Amino acid sequence: MELHEGPDPSVPFLDTVEGEIAFFRSLMRARPIGLHRHFHVLSIRTVIHQDTGRYVTIDDTWQKLQSCYNIEALESLVRSIPSGEKKNLTPTSIPFSSSGRRGL
Repeated sequence: MELHEGPDPSVPFLDTVEGEIAFFRSLMRARPIGLHRHFHVLSIRTVIHQDTGRYVTIDDTWQKLQSCYNIEALESLVRSIPSGEKKNLTPTSIPFSSSGRRGL
């Protein structure tokens, strides 16, 4: 039995256990939907780097978000809520993507 010392370079970092843990922890701090979604993705990228010392690209971050969540459904959900009511949001139902994955 042969043990591999380093991470497999063919597997994207965000698809490793360490990468996914850092990714989901960073999602707790920044919600990448709404008007400032691009700034929140930058924040997610920064937090991943701070937690792991690894840089991930913005494109890799968006791809991971899209593989886990139906971003379009979440965006339409946020757009459908009047701006005055957004301050008092409480969780209701979570939209599911066609693949069965939950929305944010």
